[in-house]
Amino acid sequence: DCVPCAPGTFSGTSGRVVCDECPIGRFAATSGKTKCGRCQKGTFTGSRGMPECTKCPATKTTMSEGMESLSDCVCGAGTRPGHNKACEHCEISSSSGLLCLGNNEVK
Repeated sequence: DCVPCAPGTFSGTSGRVVCDECPIGRFAATSGKTKCGRCQKGTFTGSRGMPECTKCPATKTTMSEGMESLSDCVCGAGTRPGHNKACEHCEISSSSGLLCLGNNEVK
């Protein structure tokens, strides 16, 4: 008898007895998955075998999918790190010359 792989695991080969854990940065939300999905932008997994991804703190995002750590959560384009570590709107003006590129970069 075949038993579906549990959430957080997958089996890419039919009839395998052992399920593999999803790698870091990927997840399997339901049982019976044949592959793990990449965490969407704005989320991450820092451990193997996760059934879901963790959302970045409010005001932060990731620069791409499949991120693996809280440190991958950064301020997005048009924002910059503020005094309380939250991202704040970046005023762009001819006098300040600031350009907020995202990924915590300000030029």
